[in-house]
Amino acid sequence: MVPYLHRDNPESLEELLDHVLEGNLLLHLGHKQFRKEQLKRIRLAIEFIAQRAHNAMFLQQWGDAECEKSRKTLDEEVRAAARVLVHACTEYRIGALWIRYQLHIWHIRMNLLPFLPVPQIARLRRVDSFDLVHSYAIIKNAAEHLAFLCGGDCLERLSGAL
Repeated sequence: MVPYLHRDNPESLEELLDHVLEGNLLLHLGHKQFRKEQLKRIRLAIEFIAQRAHNAMFLQQWGDAECEKSRKTLDEEVRAAARVLVHACTEYRIGALWIRYQLHIWHIRMNLLPFLPVPQIARLRRVDSFDLVHSYAIIKNAAEHLAFLCGGDCLERLSGAL
């Protein structure tokens, strides 16, 4: 599963979702330049979130597989860790799908209706109780815990990929 994971860009995504930085861009760039910058930032956010969703899909499949294995080996600790990982991945994928959908709508709207106000993407970091950045950190921690329980060089390989 590790070869299928994409490299993560946590600093870049957090920068895109930073209220202060976005506010500074809004203040210091003219309307036209801010609009162009937001279009670029939206495309980047879509890409970074898609990479994380891709990773969450593969980690979820791995968690499912480990859960199935643990039924045969009767290893309750691995089963519990696998369930935590699967739940975290599911939650992330659903939340990320909604956010990517919203970003796509904004991107289309900005291109078709340039007279409308420019959306601020930083507000999408947290939607209701879902936090895009924090939820992925939960996935990473759950995956590392499961890899530790699986033993061997699993943790080392996974940590290198995440």
